[in-house]
Amino acid sequence: MRGELLFSAKQDLDLDGNDEIVLGYGELDKEDPQYSIVSELHVLRDRDGQIEELTHDLEGGYQKLGFRLIRLQDLPQTFIYCGLTNGGGMSGFAVLEISGDQVVRKVYSAAATGQGEDYISDNDRDGQYDGYKQYRNDYSTFYYSLDRTYILEKGEAVLRATKVGIPEYPQEIQDVILQYLSLSVLKIEQSPETEERLARLRIDNAGAKINGEDLAGWREALEGYHSEIQFDIKQDGLEAEASLTYTEGDKQKKEHAMHLHLVKTDAGWQIEELEIIPDRVL
Repeated sequence: MRGELLFSAKQDLDLDGNDEIVLGYGELDKEDPQYSIVSELHVLRDRDGQIEELTHDLEGGYQKLGFRLIRLQDLPQTFIYCGLTNGGGMSGFAVLEISGDQVVRKVYSAAATGQGEDYISDNDRDGQYDGYKQYRNDYSTFYYSLDRTYILEKGEAVLRATKVGIPEYPQEIQDVILQYLSLSVLKIEQSPETEERLARLRIDNAGAKINGEDLAGWREALEGYHSEIQFDIKQDGLEAEASLTYTEGDKQKKEHAMHLHLVKTDAGWQIEELEIIPDRVL
């Protein structure tokens, strides 16, 4: 085994009559042991004195720390909790379950990159975990702060609410369009403030929707990985016409475009019509 023994437990986790043995090896953080990184995890089963190792696929880019045994609300078995960190600005967790001869993920909450914090919660403080929260505020959310609250119904995650930090209503036509695109592409659910803002940004509810491949394409454009959105805005009093284009790809380029008609009301500039132009291969 590599490193020191940081975590060990022996218990019948899946209630099949046989004890499981959980061993975590790594490097001890002497200043704060809970932040000791586990480099190897072994889950064994003691079946009538015969020790067998259970299979699992728990590898990946995350560092693992903070192992402990936990219970989930309204479930009889015991689970293995594993804290996760990318060593930077992202922390999350995985809850592992014994299923037959395998160790599988029961609950998982983390992001591959970016900034954020995900943590499991015991809201009624009865010793059984019944939900978790996710916090994101980085390029993947276009720097809107997102707080998502999930409840666990027999171990299954159900989104209960999303709180979004939405800034003041934009004053400029280009900023109105960018905010509408960003909130549409993020597809935020269970957020009354987001629904209210989208309804104010665009008053033509029956028009064309941004969905499917267009969602992925405009996300790429907004993140700025391969292209830059080009704006052509012509204002005439309280009305304006705006055309947006962006090009993706290197060797084989594809142009995406849309056209918008906006009007200025007491609520500010609002999108009255939106037309998605068919993609063009360049």
